[in-house]
Amino acid sequence: MSMFLDDVPLPDLILEPAAGSAAVRVTRLQTLGGRPLLLEDAVPLRAWDLAGGEDRGWISRSCLDRLLALAAVPGAVYRLHCGEGPAMVVRFRHEDGPAVAGEPVLHACPASPDDPVNNLRLKLMEVTA
Repeated sequence: MSMFLDDVPLPDLILEPAAGSAAVRVTRLQTLGGRPLLLEDAVPLRAWDLAGGEDRGWISRSCLDRLLALAAVPGAVYRLHCGEGPAMVVRFRHEDGPAVAGEPVLHACPASPDDPVNNLRLKLMEVTA
């Protein structure tokens, strides 16, 4: 299945539910009398991670730099194309730590744009367009 974030290819990544992602959000408040008050509401949008590993989802350092540049644009949304289905509109989840992470396979100095990167993780959330 071919996967793209706008025009950036994302080879062999797996869609994983975001850690701690739930369909219900609970907010705990306290009344003036000191009693707990729990407010629950539904979370309508889906959050997930696109994850690679040691043996899959390798990209080049230049591709990682393009993803980091996309993630650096505040408030930006992008189209995630997964196979033949319709594209989803997503944003980077900066609130959950680094939105883009990867590890270089080679620790060369100076680094080359063609150096491979593995253990890629993109933290995304679907948004309504």
